[in-house]
Amino acid sequence: MKDQARKQAFVRPQTRTANTFFDSSIDHTAKMPITETFFPAFLQACDDYPHDILDIQLTCGICHEQMTFKDEDDPHLRAFVLPCMHIYCKGCVDAMAAHCKNDDGSHHACPTCRACLHCAHCRAPSEKKGHLIHMDGDKSIALIEDILKLWHNPWHCFRCDMKIYTFGLQTLVRMSKDCTEMVDNGQIQRILVRYQGEIWGEPSEHIDFRLSEQQPLPLHLEIPIKMIEKGLLKAHGIAVPNDDSTAFRYEFRLYEMRDRESEGLVWERRHIEQTERELRDFGVGNRKLMLMDLAFDLRDSWSDGNVRKKIKERLERAQESILENIEDNEDEEPEVYYI
Repeated sequence: MKDQARKQAFVRPQTRTANTFFDSSIDHTAKMPITETFFPAFLQACDDYPHDILDIQLTCGICHEQMTFKDEDDPHLRAFVLPCMHIYCKGCVDAMAAHCKNDDGSHHACPTCRACLHCAHCRAPSEKKGHLIHMDGDKSIALIEDILKLWHNPWHCFRCDMKIYTFGLQTLVRMSKDCTEMVDNGQIQRILVRYQGEIWGEPSEHIDFRLSEQQPLPLHLEIPIKMIEKGLLKAHGIAVPNDDSTAFRYEFRLYEMRDRESEGLVWERRHIEQTERELRDFGVGNRKLMLMDLAFDLRDSWSDGNVRKKIKERLERAQESILENIEDNEDEEPEVYYI
């Protein structure tokens, strides 16, 4: 019966009101139960009884079970806020995502408002696109901040974010030292990232190259990379190592291009030239400061849509500047993953 109920989306009228915060710690008698399953209306209903213990009875619109709020409760019945602000139980959200993963033609969307719950880059659905509700008054402001970030920020799946992550690391490498001599010698450097049997950051298979050197991660990049990695892990709900280690494995590789006039090498040179121009124009001559400024932005970009937009605009300006310095208009622009 529950499985059948999960397939039927129940839409109830909602009232869109203010998005203030709730606190259930005051000891009085509640007047009537709170049943709103649209988050702003839910918060307003909580604030309507500022001197009462809150009697909250939220019913999932899919399975019609009463949702819960405590970590020790059944995880499938935990109240879960989607980015569109509608509330369902976590079990039904997981079931919807699983259904869409098994059916490529299925659209993963909120049953109430049909807001898209796919990755902003691809159609990958996720059961993690949202936030559990807890009823700790002391943490209510932090909870609301997290939920508002979900509301404002487009969600990206882990695979797409890993492409962005490795692209950001390559930019960080170019900024960490002057690579002009290296590229003049027909070489490019890359940071490879390994996680759970997959690898990101390898040069394109269409480029003719050979591996000339393989090293561990340079010491001067360890701190900024650990900082950026932590932000990515937290954004996707992956446990951050408690010790000084990293969740990802990194390799620093140097490749030699067999064709010194290859498109990949030409574009690598232009990216390096653009990085050096930025350092002269905006970095007040301090390479480390500019590197850390980029690292802080990359760290915050996973959870802050404004920072992600800032980095995207920065990369677009860099691309425009590179194109302005191209003398041969027949060169083609390589694939770039924007943040």
